[in-house]
Amino acid sequence: MAVRGKDRISRNRKRARQRILGAAFVLLGILLWGVAATAQLKPEALTYAGITIGGAAVVAGIIMFATTLWGQGSRRPPEERDRIRTMSR
Repeated sequence: MAVRGKDRISRNRKRARQRILGAAFVLLGILLWGVAATAQLKPEALTYAGITIGGAAVVAGIIMFATTLWGQGSRRPPEERDRIRTMSR
């Protein structure tokens, strides 16, 4: 039983780290979007690159944050999933 508790704690810490990293990506992307859109960068390619990379960072952050909230049942070992299914019937 103690091993399962430690696994749960480490899983929760991993999810918390992923949420923080996802939020950081979103904030970094928004910041990069704002800088690229408002700054008058000489080569126009830098502006487009900043907007593209900022958008990608926002999308990556949203995906990282969302995956920590969904799909928690699929991470359980098969024998535990079967046990839970039989208990709920």
